[in-house]
Amino acid sequence: MFRIARRALVVLGVLASMLIVGGPDPGAAAPRPEAGLGRVTQISVGDGEACALVSQRAYCWGDESGGFGQVGNGPSTATLGRAQPVVDVNGSGALAQVLDVAAGDHFACAIASPNRTAYCWGRNDVGQLGNGGGPTSHSPVAVTRSATQTLTNVRQIDAYGSTACAVVVDVFAAPIGAVKRVYCWGEGDSGQLGNDTGDDSARAGAPVKWDDPSGRPGSPLQNLNGLTQVTVGASHACATQSGGNVWCWGQNGAMDFGNWHAIRVVVDGQPFCCATTVDAGGGSTCAVKDAGGERRAYCWGANGAGQLGVGTLEDTFQPAEVQAPSGDADLTGVSAIGVGQNGACAALVTSGRTYCWGGVLSDGASPWPIAVRNPSDTGELRNIRQLAVGSTACGRLANLQLRCWGPGTGGTLGNGSTSFAGTPVVVLRP
Repeated sequence: MFRIARRALVVLGVLASMLIVGGPDPGAAAPRPEAGLGRVTQISVGDGEACALVSQRAYCWGDESGGFGQVGNGPSTATLGRAQPVVDVNGSGALAQVLDVAAGDHFACAIASPNRTAYCWGRNDVGQLGNGGGPTSHSPVAVTRSATQTLTNVRQIDAYGSTACAVVVDVFAAPIGAVKRVYCWGEGDSGQLGNDTGDDSARAGAPVKWDDPSGRPGSPLQNLNGLTQVTVGASHACATQSGGNVWCWGQNGAMDFGNWHAIRVVVDGQPFCCATTVDAGGGSTCAVKDAGGERRAYCWGANGAGQLGVGTLEDTFQPAEVQAPSGDADLTGVSAIGVGQNGACAALVTSGRTYCWGGVLSDGASPWPIAVRNPSDTGELRNIRQLAVGSTACGRLANLQLRCWGPGTGGTLGNGSTSFAGTPVVVLRP
């Protein structure tokens, strides 16, 4: 008993000395900051989650309190806002050989080998998982064309809202051969599936149809000039061809495309050409146009929050050039562009700066591009190579690091917080 009491007195003495000097050794090293997600090669931001591609593995983060499973980490509970590896279809390991990833509204999709198969996970109330319907899924399920055929040979995939679309290589007998077509699934009440109906679809069963230039309406949208990309918005979608033409279908806040199949985007009655990339958002679309090597940004659609970057809050029914911000003579050399619910961002290869407009950098509306500050707020964020904008904005740096900024609702900033971030923050590793 004496020894026990003596040990207690020693412990109390140590505690008392710590209180006198103010706690533990003040010379002890400060905790190291948590490591950020690195080696990122592709990013996508939705509403409720964001995803990144790292060494052919998909990582997602967000708030799973709603139980939709959009992070794709199986039955385990994700730490709010911290990147989690997406599991395989059995939930027993990581989804491997991932080639592309896309985030929608509380669901996400990916392309994985072998066979470049499309997989989706998360919410499934309108068939957005493409597996024929059913409950939400916390792990990937294969997208299907029919009850017996999965969607394979997928070259690119995108998602927004409750709709997903993919560029698929269909192989036919000679003389047709291989043809690139677009397939969409999920919500279709605004014609965003492009299949001449206003119905939802729980499978990727029918290709997007288009107004054939020869006058034959309803022909499949295919690679007559080389189909290169598809992008999905809240109630519309668009695709580009190698010649730079842009085709869109569905509707948005300012443009009702009239038909539930694709029509060509025009400017003053002439086809909008030379687009190298296009991105659709909540009610607007932006494209990078390469005219004489200048690479300028053009946007069209809804503009209530200034998300077109044209200096006004008026909607526009055809592509309009994004205005140069104060301090830059011109907004040229655009290397990346991303469009979200109420705003957009663009990165410039000429100056290295990144600009955002609309509601990305503030809770209000900014119809003029504003330069994104660096994480320490001592200068401007530079060297962004890819942008993704949804409920949050994220950029992939030249060193393959990832930074996110803007609204933190749903944990999509990836830093464990739901607070607004006016400057970029680090996405935390698992």
